[in-house]
Amino acid sequence: MACVISCQVRNDVGDVTVVINNAGICPTGPFLLQKPESIEKTFEVNLFAHFWILSEVLPQMIRNNHGHIVTTASLSSALPCRDIACYSASKHAVHGFVDALKRELRVHPAKPRNIHFTTVYPVVVQTRISDPVVMRPRFPIIFPPHMTAEYVAKKAIQGLRQNYEYIYVPPSSQL
Repeated sequence: MACVISCQVRNDVGDVTVVINNAGICPTGPFLLQKPESIEKTFEVNLFAHFWILSEVLPQMIRNNHGHIVTTASLSSALPCRDIACYSASKHAVHGFVDALKRELRVHPAKPRNIHFTTVYPVVVQTRISDPVVMRPRFPIIFPPHMTAEYVAKKAIQGLRQNYEYIYVPPSSQL
């Protein structure tokens, strides 16, 4: 399926030079009450989607020695909070995957020096997966009142343009 989609994209627009991996679901509640299907779905969406997209576009980026991969992780990848253990683990895995991939490319035989990575670490973004009524009691201090998806996207694009390796949103959340 992924090859069909990537072939269609190449036919319609040409080689992919910028990828923005931004996928996420966030089931909440104590880990021991999570259903196995929910845990698996969290990793499928939050982590494996990155694998499948990059396995399709990265070979061409390497051949062209050009590209930029923007990945949305989460501050919870480094500062996990209660009731989102699976989400935190999946985003921690995303962080590890991107860092490992950067290291692989440093020693790749093709020496693709013009492939850049930007990883975005937002706190809690007000989207359908982060209902403020549910999230505020879990994160009363770090839940900024105006963290919209548009604001985070703007910061991610600024970081991409300036070739930042890491972007923390808001900047005060930088580790």
